[in-house]
Amino acid sequence: TKLILLDSLLQEIKMIIPKRTESATPDENDPKSQAKKINEQILAKLPTWTEPEPSKFNYEEDKPDERTIREQVKEFFDETSLHGLKYILEDSVTWHQRVLWLFLFCCGLVFLLYLFIPIITKYETTPTITTVGTNNYDISFIEFPGITVCSNIRISAKRFKNEMKKSPWKNYESQYVSQLVTNLVKFNSDPGLIYRMEESEKVMREQEKLIPALMYKIAPSCERMFLSCKWQGKKFNCSDIVESRKTDSGFCCSFNTVNLASRFAPQEGEEQEEPPEYDYGEDYGYDYGEEGSGSGSGDSDASGSGSGSESGSGSGSGDGVENGDGGDGSGEGSSSGSGDDGSGEDKFKYPGLLAGYENDPANKCSPESATGKVKLKSTVKKHKQVKPYEEILSTNMASQDLGFTFLLDSNIADEYANPWDEYTTNNFFQGFKLHVHSPYEFPDVSSRGLAIDIGTETFIGLSAEHTKSTDAVLAMKPSRRNCLDPSEPVVEEMGVKLKIFSEYDKDNCVLECRAAEMLKTCGCLIYYYPSFPTKFIEDMKAFYPNNTSPKNSSACSFDQLLCLANNRYKFSALVPEGGAEPEIGIVDGITCNCPDNCDSTVYIKEVTAAKLKDHNSASLRSALCESVFGDVDTKCNNTHNKYFKEEHDAFKQFHGDHECVSRTFQEKMNFTSLVHVYFKQMGITKFNKDQLFGWQDIVAQFGGTVGLCVGFSLLSGCELIYFLVFRRFFKKY
Repeated sequence: TKLILLDSLLQEIKMIIPKRTESATPDENDPKSQAKKINEQILAKLPTWTEPEPSKFNYEEDKPDERTIREQVKEFFDETSLHGLKYILEDSVTWHQRVLWLFLFCCGLVFLLYLFIPIITKYETTPTITTVGTNNYDISFIEFPGITVCSNIRISAKRFKNEMKKSPWKNYESQYVSQLVTNLVKFNSDPGLIYRMEESEKVMREQEKLIPALMYKIAPSCERMFLSCKWQGKKFNCSDIVESRKTDSGFCCSFNTVNLASRFAPQEGEEQEEPPEYDYGEDYGYDYGEEGSGSGSGDSDASGSGSGSESGSGSGSGDGVENGDGGDGSGEGSSSGSGDDGSGEDKFKYPGLLAGYENDPANKCSPESATGKVKLKSTVKKHKQVKPYEEILSTNMASQDLGFTFLLDSNIADEYANPWDEYTTNNFFQGFKLHVHSPYEFPDVSSRGLAIDIGTETFIGLSAEHTKSTDAVLAMKPSRRNCLDPSEPVVEEMGVKLKIFSEYDKDNCVLECRAAEMLKTCGCLIYYYPSFPTKFIEDMKAFYPNNTSPKNSSACSFDQLLCLANNRYKFSALVPEGGAEPEIGIVDGITCNCPDNCDSTVYIKEVTAAKLKDHNSASLRSALCESVFGDVDTKCNNTHNKYFKEEHDAFKQFHGDHECVSRTFQEKMNFTSLVHVYFKQMGITKFNKDQLFGWQDIVAQFGGTVGLCVGFSLLSGCELIYFLVFRRFFKKY
């Protein structure tokens, strides 16, 4: 159109311009005059400029927009950037086309919902995502695991007999106390051995507060069990780095762990401190004068006489252990005495420190070789524990010789059998159970431990998977991220409320939940559970069977032990909260609301073992602090096992320099277990738990989706607000 107008204008100009002729006057041929005349003629041909008509959108100052809704909607459809809307109300479009564009726009909205609803669902239900951060995360950034070892011998014969000479246990018949501890040890692993004895029930009721202390003092000694220890290639006194801890198998020996009582939350009106009966630095020394009593020196010769160990009497004076006080550890011992069954038949028995060696399968000496004397009482001074490290240990070494290496003595001769020849072992093999776990959790040795056979060298190579939550995850609400930080022991919105522990840990949460269920179901906690605060026990009282409870949670009667034994599978099984109907094979269990830890470390174990051969008596020399020449090794630096050495010296004194002595202790090394726990590699796998969708991600996802489907953008939203508010109600200034 513009070209046509321009062409017409040019034609007019050509017609207006006069041709130069000979008859023209001088003024007419003047260029300025001609230009002026042409300009006037051109302006005359152009349309006259007039003021534009007022816009239909120009409102009166004192009146709002009075157009119809349809006119306003049509205006919005004409001006908006949303795809397809302008064709719906356009005047030149047929109704078929309008329906088509309305249908297409609705399809775009449906497709928008189809794409965006899964994004919102993921935002609500899966707010975090765990990805592999690195496969070479340095092991020095995580903690070395806790190592807990339990001997299958749950009661030491020597320590049990020694305790029976002390108050208050010496006031009871030994067989009644024997049945009590047999019930406490075997109720879980072999319920058929537990037996109701009224006298034993009386002991339990009268001494209920001392039951845990008794079980601790008759358990195998950690100082005697660990013959040598090395950490990162350096020898340590095992007593400095190995401590007695409660486990689900009873009292066991742990390395690199914390005392759970130190993590209890303060209780109002109750002081939290370790009860005096749990003196973990208590002297492990033996006092076994019961094999012979009377007057005389502290040594015994092979020809002395004394009482039998169980019942009946020998040729000397003094009562047996079962019938009263076993003596004060002085006087002459005996190499013979009455038979165990009271028949009076002579049977060779070692006295004093060597009590039980007649049952040691490694003993190569015969009674005929006994020529010397033997101590009746240990002279090893009480060891004052000196921890070389106050914190939980880490390592930056990956080698079988640079982790935690230790030598264990099974001490089979010290296995206790009650008067009915029933042994108190936990499992049906000789050796140990070992559990690798977090330093901060209660050791579930019985349920998750590894079997360590005697006479083997075991290599436990470790790897780990460490999960670390980002700050964005920790900044989220606990109910949204569905995991808890140690600083969140109480989260009302998730129904988590720890009553015992001051810091949250999933394993400790389950432990507390299981303890509460035991109290509700059976009315007591077994002795090896942590000494929970009194308030926690009292809070559970309303749920006790028949609304009765013992004064002390660790004292379980026969009926309560039977209840624990019958429900042991229930206490071990966990049922998800609000779960569906159980599948086939899923047993009834307890429901514990214990979310995952936001940060966690899972230790992965690879175990190999081979038959142990003590070449050149290296392990024996290390345990005895001897050099290759048989003299004292000055390099052992007081790290050897003094109790084992004392037994060796007593055995050597008793049999003189007979060659059977060296053969006996070399053979004893075949009944030990050498264990190496170490990291296999310097790097482990680290997982990062990060936020899957933040509000920025949701805005970006929404913008991209609606832009694809209907062409909506942030400015489109501004347009909508502008037409609905500003154009409708605001005046024009």
